[in-house]
This record gives sequence, structure tokens and C-alpha cells, in this order.
Amino acid sequence: MSGPKFSNRQFRIMKDITITKGTELVIEIWPGSDWDDSKGAGKPVPGASDIKVYQRSDTAKYNKGDQIMFMRVFNNEDSNPFA
Repeated sequence: MSGPKFSNRQFRIMKDITITKGTELVIEIWPGSDWDDSKGAGKPVPGASDIKVYQRSDTAKYNKGDQIMFMRVFNNEDSNPFA
């Protein structure tokens, strides 16, 4: 299948985001999961990836400053309806 590996058609911004030219970011891509309070652990979401964007900080652990964005994307599956 040609095209993007991940795609979403629309997003809803849940808090104000300001990213000015020259801002340095740390971007992490994790397997998609939903937090389960009763187990105190993440529950996998099949076919999903979670993308977390942080402002870069020289003084923070792993250079991750304040989180400024989170989004979830779903894998596009290769399929041939004529097979």
C-alpha cells in the first residue's frame, strides 16, 4: 500500500498550543495505551501509537520540559480487497 503509515483526518486541540519559530522540541512515539487506574498500568490499544511532544529543556531529565502536545494515531493496514 502506498501512502502514509499513520494518518488521522482530524484533531481536536484540548488546550492552547504555541510553538514559535526556533523552538526546540523532544518528540516521543510510544505504542498506544490507555491508563487503567485499577491495575496501575497501561492497557495496550491495538494498532495505535501515542505521540508526545515536549519543549526541550537542558535542565530536565531526558531534556523533556513541559509537555505541549499529545496525539494518538492509528496504523494504516495493508489490505487487498481483491485477494
